[in-house]
Amino acid sequence: MKRQKSQSTPALILLSLVLAAGCTQVTPLVSAQQDLATVTTAQDAVVENTTTGVCSNGFIYTMGLATANTGIFCPETNEWFAGPQLPSTTRDGSHAIKILSGIMAGKTFIIHGDNTAQTSFYDKSTNTFIAGPALAVNARYGSNSFLVTSGANAGKILTIRGGPANTSSWYNPVTNTTSLGPPLSANVGLGGHNFPITAGAWAGRTMVVHGTLTNTTSVFDPATDTFSPGPTLTANAGYGSLAIPIRAGAHSGKILIAHGNATTGSTLFDPATTTTAAGITFSAVVQDGSAPIDIEAGVHAGKTLIVHGNVSTASSIFNHAAYTMIAGPVLAVNRGAGGQVMRIRSGANQGKYWLSHGLYVSATSFYDPLTNSFSTGSELAFEVGPGGHTIYVPQGVHAGKYLVIRGNTKSATLLYDPQTNAFSPGPTLTNGTGGGSHSILLKSGANAGKILTMHGGIRQTTSLYDPITGTYSTGPVIPSFVNYGGCSLEIMHGPNAGKIFTIVGNNQLFTSIYNPVTNTAALGTNLPATAFTGTHMFMIPSGPQAGNIIIIRGNSSTATAIFDVTANTITADTPLPGAIAGSGGHSWLIQSGTQAGKVMIINGQGSNLTTLYDPATHTFAVGPNLTLTNASAGAHSFLIPTGTHAGKTLVIYGNNVTSSTMYNPATNTFSAGPAVGGVTQEGGHNFTLSLGPNAGKVVAIQGNYLPQARLYDPATHTFGAHNPLSKGVITLPNAGAVAFEP
Repeated sequence: MKRQKSQSTPALILLSLVLAAGCTQVTPLVSAQQDLATVTTAQDAVVENTTTGVCSNGFIYTMGLATANTGIFCPETNEWFAGPQLPSTTRDGSHAIKILSGIMAGKTFIIHGDNTAQTSFYDKSTNTFIAGPALAVNARYGSNSFLVTSGANAGKILTIRGGPANTSSWYNPVTNTTSLGPPLSANVGLGGHNFPITAGAWAGRTMVVHGTLTNTTSVFDPATDTFSPGPTLTANAGYGSLAIPIRAGAHSGKILIAHGNATTGSTLFDPATTTTAAGITFSAVVQDGSAPIDIEAGVHAGKTLIVHGNVSTASSIFNHAAYTMIAGPVLAVNRGAGGQVMRIRSGANQGKYWLSHGLYVSATSFYDPLTNSFSTGSELAFEVGPGGHTIYVPQGVHAGKYLVIRGNTKSATLLYDPQTNAFSPGPTLTNGTGGGSHSILLKSGANAGKILTMHGGIRQTTSLYDPITGTYSTGPVIPSFVNYGGCSLEIMHGPNAGKIFTIVGNNQLFTSIYNPVTNTAALGTNLPATAFTGTHMFMIPSGPQAGNIIIIRGNSSTATAIFDVTANTITADTPLPGAIAGSGGHSWLIQSGTQAGKVMIINGQGSNLTTLYDPATHTFAVGPNLTLTNASAGAHSFLIPTGTHAGKTLVIYGNNVTSSTMYNPATNTFSAGPAVGGVTQEGGHNFTLSLGPNAGKVVAIQGNYLPQARLYDPATHTFGAHNPLSKGVITLPNAGAVAFEP
């Protein structure tokens, strides 16, 4: 179940409130939006060395997964930039191959896959893509291509369809046209790939491993332009299957074929006899995202490093001469579908290998053959996920900027500068953050003026942000694990006045009391029922219970509780009237109209229901229904500060949809709001800009494990196109990516 973000309030600007999913100090709302550059993941991404006006000797990275977005990595500066758009989207089966002759010589031919016949060309001289001719067959997962170097079709490119299917397509670079190619001896699918045979009776031919969980192969003969059945592997091949030509030792000249398919097995193909035998065992299973790296320097020079993929950090080192396999260095981040490898040929990292990790993540790594180790590379983009929230920095080295906690296991943060409308890397937290992460300003004690961030993500750890130095240090340990449903408020009255009350969430009853004077946290009074997704709380602003705290339990229930701060007790309260609360639940104070002074509660949990809390009578009542759709994970709200809709509250639904709704306090009704322009999910939240050329606009970060945000303009009542984070990469990569040099 997924936990949700509450609406921002001026307390966000004043830093007096918890900036997290779910805890709301009931005061007027403030909020804002702008686009975090995203990197969409692609199923079948392509990386290429390129020369552009942005960067010489860069790599082009197509993101796949039904997007046309690309990025450019500059090895000289270790930075990412937005790349040119493809003419159509790419996905499973996408791959690329260099054109060596004909009218498109020097360009790169990209097969788009995704069960389409679409292709395109990348021209590095103009840094643009143009549409190519349609293949004779649709390409899908397992599609692969090779250059034919002899025979009647020498110079042409043969593309294996994949899918699974046994068909193929010719590309003729002289005429820039395609035609139907010869059939293979069996279907090619998941894990399909090819390699040239350079010796023996089949020298000059190409072997195609069929994959698709079979042990069959085909051999292409350029003399006859036909495929015939090849030797069988010793086990079935699937995702992650790859071939390594052995260059030394007793097996020199043979081909080691890793089976992939989440196994450690391999087959040894001997071109001298055109037969196969059982091969060496890898040190861990091989699957999606696997790739070989030929080590050219260092203590392992002449060997091959294999990154295993399979959503793991494992690698192996293959010793050609000794024909042995040992465990290799460990990556810092899991690697899988869409992971790519490129050799760096210039800049400070020359001689190293750049690796992306696929899997919708922005992380990259460098492999240094001299030290046989991996190090962290620059991120493709800055995605925000569960636990994402934003803090306004009022003083110090980052004064006037907004500090974005990214969640999604990240310890990295972002700084948004309202003067330039741009994001840049921020200080690093002392631990990763996840579901339930939130922050609160400390007003007393030795750390007064600092911001305490609960890391969440089933962690007890915290960080302290010092705005004067712009850095984080280790904070106190919370007595229980914080996760979805975690939130905090400052206690304003009673024996614990000035202390911080925290619900830890994580489907637990526990709470915590943080004492800023001693900088320590202790267990508080237990909740009457467990807290999890949609748990949030607000301070009662008026009436007989003013200063006490209402707790909406969420967790797919109607339960509520009240924290009597004077008696230091938490007791069950009146349940919500007939509607459960959960993921996406949050609240705000209604400031005008017939319901002024009451609290609007968005129930979330995939419903269109709301609840009104009346502090004067301490009662709950059914509120007006949302319009258009239902609120769930990622739902959040903000007060429209100016314009024709000033005083209304805009609710972004979350729930992986692009729509919003608007609450009119004058009529106590909801009506359709503007389209957000992209889906919002976990980590969705907002902040209102008080400075800079966009003052009064709202930055709505969309979460959803992507680096996307939108800028809401109250003057036009519209969300603008997303602005890129970093240098503009706008999507994250995924399965089937292929790397190559020009």
